[in-house]
Amino acid sequence: MGISPCRWNSCVGGGSEMTTDEHARPRVVIFACNWEGYRGLEELGRARLGVGAQVRVVRIPCLARLHPGLILKAFQAGADGVLALGCAPDRCHYGVGGEHARGVAQQASELLHLLGIAPTRLKVDWVPNGGATACAERIRQFAHDLAAGCEGT
Repeated sequence: MGISPCRWNSCVGGGSEMTTDEHARPRVVIFACNWEGYRGLEELGRARLGVGAQVRVVRIPCLARLHPGLILKAFQAGADGVLALGCAPDRCHYGVGGEHARGVAQQASELLHLLGIAPTRLKVDWVPNGGATACAERIRQFAHDLAAGCEGT
């Protein structure tokens, strides 16, 4: 479960992968803020906890830097789902990341709907208290929900 260069999301840029099975489904791109988001994923990797999906991580300074275009690029690159993972709104190091991410997710959801992609394939979530196990459970649940919707595709 080490971090290594990504392949299928190369057009997103800057990604790392957390699994070795390139054919595993669902394929999830996680946009992780540099602070709690990425820290939670690092803890998850150190604990060697599986998440039940092929995960690619794109580290960004803050969820406030997320843009609908990046989300659409992830889907264009073959992602089954996109998870924006960062600090809770009241714990954001820059003060605006969580609120901005919610607005971006709303815009991106509308665009996904227009493109015929289920908006439920996009989620904004916060790193929970409880460390790596709680973080892994959130990702597993998202992957499970995606897999249920991706069967037969």
